[in-house]
Amino acid sequence: MNLLIREKRKAERISFSFPVQILHDIRGETVNFSRSGLRLALEKPLTSARTVPVRIDFPFSSPLNSHAEIVWTDKDFYNNRHLCGLRFLRLSRNETRILKEAINNYRTLDSKFVILTDKLRSWLIDLRAKFDSFDFLHTNEEERIEFVRKNYSYAATVLTEHFRNVGEIAGTFDNEKYCLHQNYYRNMLRFLLLDLIEINRFIYRKPLGYAGDFLIMNYFYDFYDKYIGGSSYEKLINSYTCSIPVAYSVVERKNFFKQKILEILQRDSAGRILSIASGSARELIELLREGKITRPLCFDCFDFENETFRYIQNKLEEIPPEKKKNLRIRFIKENFFEFMKGKPSQGLFSNYEFIYSCGLCDYLNEKMVRSLIRYFFPFLSLGGELILTNVKKDDDYRAYYEMLGGWKLTHRSEEEIRAWTKVVEEPHRTELIGLESKIPFMFLILSLRKRFL
Repeated sequence: MNLLIREKRKAERISFSFPVQILHDIRGETVNFSRSGLRLALEKPLTSARTVPVRIDFPFSSPLNSHAEIVWTDKDFYNNRHLCGLRFLRLSRNETRILKEAINNYRTLDSKFVILTDKLRSWLIDLRAKFDSFDFLHTNEEERIEFVRKNYSYAATVLTEHFRNVGEIAGTFDNEKYCLHQNYYRNMLRFLLLDLIEINRFIYRKPLGYAGDFLIMNYFYDFYDKYIGGSSYEKLINSYTCSIPVAYSVVERKNFFKQKILEILQRDSAGRILSIASGSARELIELLREGKITRPLCFDCFDFENETFRYIQNKLEEIPPEKKKNLRIRFIKENFFEFMKGKPSQGLFSNYEFIYSCGLCDYLNEKMVRSLIRYFFPFLSLGGELILTNVKKDDDYRAYYEMLGGWKLTHRSEEEIRAWTKVVEEPHRTELIGLESKIPFMFLILSLRKRFL
């Protein structure tokens, strides 16, 4: 059956996929469109309504929100899609402008990038349909988890290959072109990889207003080996997010700092530690729960976010008194950058055996990192150690968490990390610490130890 025969075309049609939403709950994409109408492929069939609200997410400007009349619908089902033809009702001047802009500018999108994006969207739609069909017949949670496990390797391979290929293309874009393609990419994949997926929603929406907050870190700590989500599809994508190397390395990094804290306590009768951008201080909380803080410890949490301190205080209240009797904790709510600009410390910092920051450098430029080192290194006692971490270069997954999720990190090389130490004038020993991990460890760990004269 030739579906095109049923359309009386008065304007040139553009064959291009943009995400569409009908009646608030029916999603799909354009097959082709013009100034007068459009052909759609939808997840659900259109039923009784003759006139429907239509939203098309174009990456060039605002989305098109209009109304259209249903001209035809196809009863057959093609690749998990229901085909239909619609004719725009009278468009406003602004709606006409948006549509004209899309018709004139769609060719500015990189063709290889578009093909990869459209291919992944179709694959995800089919994958979700397969998983939803399984869920319909299997309501038992353990059966669903086992189904996810069986399909995980295949799905992860497809996703990783896609993000690697997209990252290669996106790496050639200038800033303006990158932003345009990021809008297109998010529009096409938002529902399938962001809106439905709990962890990815947090990464994308940034509930505290900035990327990489302690809530996201807690997701990785808590769920890297679990399956969260209502459906099997959600469980799969959540598990993938928590298992990519940079996410799993967050857990390994936390375990590394747990061990460093224990080393301080084993070496000294009483330890004094400063955590810069402490976040949830999970390394400390877990050691307390495990009953491993067996010597006096003064622990300073330095952060600008009140939510982090409330979280830590709530977790401390859950820990039995005998397990935290050796801890003296202090919360320093200040802006790091004010101190780096020369704000007097007023006796807040002094004589630490160990100063560390888990992930702050990932969000700082070179000048800020060097200022941080220059400012805090003098507060080490003799033999004390300053440790900073920074994410490595990541070509395989960067498009996933950065282009899609908006989690932008500053990736650095070993040479760039070592160059930081030039700002330290006092005698010191520098070391890059390597960690063994079952998957590639994605953080560089720089240690600067203050030497005895």
